[in-house]
Amino acid sequence: TGFRGKVRSPGTGILLSIITCGIYGIYWYYSTASEINSVLGYESTKPYYSVVGLLCFVFSYILMSQVDKALMEINRKRGRYSESKFLVWILLSIFVGIGFFVMQYEVQSALNDLYEGR
Repeated sequence: TGFRGKVRSPGTGILLSIITCGIYGIYWYYSTASEINSVLGYESTKPYYSVVGLLCFVFSYILMSQVDKALMEINRKRGRYSESKFLVWILLSIFVGIGFFVMQYEVQSALNDLYEGR
C-alpha cells in the first residue's frame, strides 16, 4: 500500500502504558488499529473499540482479535507465515495479567518491521 506508520519503541510504549495507568495504552491501541486499517486499505479493525472497551471490556478482546487477524493478513500478503497469537494473549490476560503488554510488544514490533521494510 505504500503506507508507512510511525515507528515506535515497544518497550517505551509498555512503560508509558504502565506510568499513565493505561491511558497511553488506549491511545496506542486506537492509533495502531487505525494504522493497520491504512496498511490494509480497508477497515479490518474498529479503532473506537479501544475507547468503548473502557465501558465494556469485551470490546477490548474483540479488538485484540481483529488486530491479530489483520496482522496475519498483512504477513500473508508479504509472503510470510504467521500464526494466530490471540489465544496466548487472552490466556496471559486472564491468568497473569500481562496479555495486553505482550500483545502491545508483538504488534508494535511487527509493525515496525513492516514500516522499516524488514
